[in-house]
Amino acid sequence: MQFSDLSLVLQIVTALISSWISLIVLWALAIEIFSSPRRTGRLGRGLRAFATLAPAWLLAQGYVVAIAKWFAIQNSISLVGLGELLWALTPGLNLIYAYDWALELLAFKAAFVAALFGFWNG
Repeated sequence: MQFSDLSLVLQIVTALISSWISLIVLWALAIEIFSSPRRTGRLGRGLRAFATLAPAWLLAQGYVVAIAKWFAIQNSISLVGLGELLWALTPGLNLIYAYDWALELLAFKAAFVAALFGFWNG
């Protein structure tokens, strides 16, 4: 099942949660960069903050997409369904579980930002 085959409500909720996580990370990066009183130290602080926040952002995005995929798939109460739930909840491996949905979500977010700033006519 692809991301576009989901119900509209699940698509909207997944995109909204993912966008809020991204905005929180961008807000934290902006605070870290612009809180430096000297302009010369901003780049180093920004790179350190990005290196710190990028793994947390990736893990949070993985959880959002993996949980949405698990709920969208018809799982029965069985060992296979429990195994897929554990796979969706395992940090890092959940991105492998829902890699196709993560790529579709990133494409959607890129198209949204491009449309927001007038670069998308599609």
